[in-house]
Amino acid sequence: MRRFIASLPGKVVSHLVVLALVVPYLTLNLIGRAQAQVQTAPQLAVIEFYNRKSPGTTFGQTASKAIADEFVKTNAWDVLSPETVARGINLLGLSVPISETTNIIRLGTQLGVSTIVSGTIVDYQVTNVSGGKQARVSMQVVETDVASGLQINGSALEGKSTIRGGDVSDETLINDAITEGASAAVRDMQKHALPKGTVLNTRAGANRDAALVNRGARSGFKTGQDVVITRAGEGQVARGHVSSVDPDSSEIDITQSDKGVQPGDKVQVLYVPRDVVPGFKSNGEANVTRAARGIPSSTVTALLVVGLLALLVSHSGGGSSSGVGSFTAQATVDAGSGNAETRLAWTGGLFGGGTRNYVRWQIWRSDVFETPIAVTPGGDTRSYLDTEAAHPGFNWSLFPQQVLGTCANTSPIDRSVADGVINGVTPGTPYTYQINVVYQIALADLGDDTTGTTATTNGTTNGTTNGTTNGTTNGTTNGTTNGTTNGTTNGTNGTVAGGFGRRVKPATRQQESFCYFVSEKTPSGVATPIRRPTLSAPGNGSFPDSVTLFSVNSPFTNFNADTDPQYILQFSTSRNFSHAFTAYTWSSNVHGIVSTPNIDTLGADIPSSIQNSDFYWRIGARNGFDSPGPVKDPATGQRYIFSLPFLFRRSISPQHHK
Repeated sequence: MRRFIASLPGKVVSHLVVLALVVPYLTLNLIGRAQAQVQTAPQLAVIEFYNRKSPGTTFGQTASKAIADEFVKTNAWDVLSPETVARGINLLGLSVPISETTNIIRLGTQLGVSTIVSGTIVDYQVTNVSGGKQARVSMQVVETDVASGLQINGSALEGKSTIRGGDVSDETLINDAITEGASAAVRDMQKHALPKGTVLNTRAGANRDAALVNRGARSGFKTGQDVVITRAGEGQVARGHVSSVDPDSSEIDITQSDKGVQPGDKVQVLYVPRDVVPGFKSNGEANVTRAARGIPSSTVTALLVVGLLALLVSHSGGGSSSGVGSFTAQATVDAGSGNAETRLAWTGGLFGGGTRNYVRWQIWRSDVFETPIAVTPGGDTRSYLDTEAAHPGFNWSLFPQQVLGTCANTSPIDRSVADGVINGVTPGTPYTYQINVVYQIALADLGDDTTGTTATTNGTTNGTTNGTTNGTTNGTTNGTTNGTTNGTTNGTNGTVAGGFGRRVKPATRQQESFCYFVSEKTPSGVATPIRRPTLSAPGNGSFPDSVTLFSVNSPFTNFNADTDPQYILQFSTSRNFSHAFTAYTWSSNVHGIVSTPNIDTLGADIPSSIQNSDFYWRIGARNGFDSPGPVKDPATGQRYIFSLPFLFRRSISPQHHK
């Protein structure tokens, strides 16, 4: 046997036996690794993009296919096929393109994916360049987390086709530009994509709750990043932001707790892409209008320093900051009359007054230049309805710039506006709004603590300060000089002069004197109040053909560069549209009657519940440039001003006469 093993045939047989024993283990190991890779690859679906410039064309389909192809190339995602996505859309009875977040979440849940990628083709143009033609496309891509419904990644950019001569069609050039833009968008999103973290431990505190996460600087986590925390099978459980970072771990401050945070929950960093508006700059670049949310830590530090200085200035009685945390303007209608209104809402800011009390909020509208349009008390009410009716009179403040260390305003009332001078909103007109706040600071809270009158305060304070620094002689001299001079100059009663020192507080607050300040103005987005649309055809309760067009009286009367009338047609078996089906969306600059194309109410994309019964229908309208848009519809969460519903009856039969 030894001779056989030592021989050449024996060696060959021995190696074959060893190989036969090892191969099964290697095979099992490789298969296990492959299966692990397949199991851990997150699934992603891409849906048809909304073509804002010309709905109904195929460019939205081109964009979604190009984006899906680029994600496949990354090898980081299990990308669902377009056929699988289409089946999911049909099963839910959705119409494309899908823009509402609620429907995106429904589709993601139906498909079993963790992420849905959608987007908007904002604009495109074909220009003559160097003897040929070139297309430019501006687009925004958004990655939505299905578990939370939040945007976790995205990109906003332009795509350019190559310059081509000959008789190449504009459509071909635009498709090329979309494909190029899709490649750039996915590369950009890959840069922002961070791995999910896992909560290792939690800590409850007196002022805040926190969580320790197993991802840190090496994974791209940075201080100040916003995060969403999710749990398998339950979706979002909390929101927060990264408060501190180590190389391999981070601490998250919990800012919103829905279900509490526990070890094992997943942490996803949020990244919101910039906005893009129609049109191109003079150099041909896309109109990117707003920086993405998320601020580098160095910028955060700078802002904190600036904020601290602002706070110190406000305590000293000089200057002012915004005084407003957030300010939104949203179109809505009066529930009874259907008249146009704008709902304004705001929150108080951090800086601007120290120990201040808000006195009044002053609201400004873009068509009125000299005065605000309304004033509301500075209490807990932080909202206002701008209606079609003329505004009641009010008092308002117009203060000059404060001088550091002085109190120039001892009364909040400076000017007044009589009843009926300010007109209400004009339906169909886009507006922007601004708001600022008048606030008061007690003179006792302005500066350092001393006693006596203001004159004595100035003398004693300056004398003591300079005396401590420069010596007893200078202290006495400066104290006497400044005390006499400031006392004479700033007033003998010592109640309003200065702001250099803090006097003894009166026994009751009613006797306390205040200094008044006004903050800078904080702007809102565009809001276009429109009256409730009225439906035209088919008539309410009629028996139209199953294939028919639906029309509405347009609530828009004036069109300009700031108006993009958009419409939505919805069906529902419920009068309150608790389960609504979006049958069609479109844009139109037509005056008067605006209609859809013929809609087959028995078509394959119509839910069976609607095909088999009478149903209600309605049409919503909005200005596409509004930000954030009209007040959300309570039934669907969509930002449109909806008409009252009409009943669509299927046919004349005994059941309709019961």
